[in-house]
Amino acid sequence: MLVSIGIIALVTAILLPAMNVAREQAQRTTCLSNLRQLTMAWQLYAQEHNGRLVSSDTFDRTCWVNGSSCCSSLQTGALWPYVKNTNIYMCPEDQWNDPRSYAINGYLNGEYGDQAAKTLSEIRQPTSGVFCFIEEFDPRGMLQHSFVVSQYPDTLWIDLPAPWHKDAVMVSWCDGHAAAWRWADSRSSQLRTRGVSQPNNPDLRQLQAWLGIGPTPPGVIQ
Repeated sequence: MLVSIGIIALVTAILLPAMNVAREQAQRTTCLSNLRQLTMAWQLYAQEHNGRLVSSDTFDRTCWVNGSSCCSSLQTGALWPYVKNTNIYMCPEDQWNDPRSYAINGYLNGEYGDQAAKTLSEIRQPTSGVFCFIEEFDPRGMLQHSFVVSQYPDTLWIDLPAPWHKDAVMVSWCDGHAAAWRWADSRSSQLRTRGVSQPNNPDLRQLQAWLGIGPTPPGVIQ
């Protein structure tokens, strides 16, 4: 009997890490599918509105979502006619009680004012090098407005990528593709406070390169 229990414990110890890896991979796959569907909805909205981008802010019905605190904020948002499934707005690993996990790049008709692209044709080319949706973490529990990134050579994290996937964050780009972007700097996975300065963080520089405006940092992927 003791031998059997010992064998079961050993097998469990061997299989558990593999099961955790498989679970995380499944969650990432779901999250990436969500991002692709939201980005397709974002593209369809623009195509049906003479190229004009939906507002990436969150303050009323003209924005992609209308507010941040309840399910109705999704259902009264401008992208709801294209994605009528609340689960698609939420990463399965999200540990906060928000109705959504994602934000749109503020350069895309958001909080960058005159620098923001207002139409598809105004987006910097190639669009595969401009991020569209990203998982966001807001320690205040608000998740409002668009996702704002400082411009190079600033070293400040303004809005924070979410830590749900530990060593990576899920991102989509304006051409429609999405990927798990792995952190190159361990400091990035530990971000929990807005307004933190991290000099020489290659992850911040890469996000600045994908922002769509501002100088291009050295040593990044275009």
